[in-house]
Amino acid sequence: ELGNLANADKYFDQALAITRAKGSKGESWLSFELVMRSNRMLDQGDLKEARRSLQEALSIATRTSDNSQRASVFESRGDIGLEEDRLAQAARQYEQALAIQAERGDAGAVAGIRLDLGMLAIGQGDPKRAESVAREALELARKDRNAESESSAEMVLASALLAQGRYLEAAKEIENARSIWRKEHPQFDILILEARIDAALNKTEQGEKSLNDVIAAATKTGQVRYVFMARLALGECEMKSGKATAGRVRLTALQKDAKVKGFNLIARKAAAAAKA
Repeated sequence: ELGNLANADKYFDQALAITRAKGSKGESWLSFELVMRSNRMLDQGDLKEARRSLQEALSIATRTSDNSQRASVFESRGDIGLEEDRLAQAARQYEQALAIQAERGDAGAVAGIRLDLGMLAIGQGDPKRAESVAREALELARKDRNAESESSAEMVLASALLAQGRYLEAAKEIENARSIWRKEHPQFDILILEARIDAALNKTEQGEKSLNDVIAAATKTGQVRYVFMARLALGECEMKSGKATAGRVRLTALQKDAKVKGFNLIARKAAAAAKA
């Protein structure tokens, strides 16, 4: 939170070492921590290390018959596959996670994975399917009074509406998502999506300012994935606001940087936006 990534990594690694020292008594917790570590490595842009942590977590969860953690591993693998632009592979991982959680009867987890599949559907060019999934998840989240799940569903719904060109509806949903979190500390992904919707509504100056703020904050905290996401949105925003030359330069540079890190979906989107 303070931008001291070195200290954060040090303390997290110390926690892992303590858990490892417990041997078999700490295995279930170790699997959980390894999935957390993988998610952190994904945010920091180290996909190789993220996969390595998940492989160890899966081995432990399989050995201890911990189906909850096995599902978490498959879901996180799906997230990585999505970033790598391996959409079919990501879908298989999400479906595996979904099957396990459905068998366990965890309705909340099932709804969350369906939202993952909804975002995947947008990437596959089927935003209407994503909209349907998001509305179902939103209804469940409100029924259960689960604010975090409600915000996630609102975001997927806003993304689906944006992809369909229904900008005013998308703006309403992203405002709902943002209102759930404290106004002064909204999540990066909410701010990025909000800026993309602003750009679609020709509020480009407002969108550009927000995205530059996200880039600065995410850079400070070492969250490479969000830096890439914000750079993509900013480039797209510049292309729409009469700054095509600056936008193409930004998007071309992003394509190269994202490709090096393995974020092939962002690289592909950057290439397509630069040609628009």
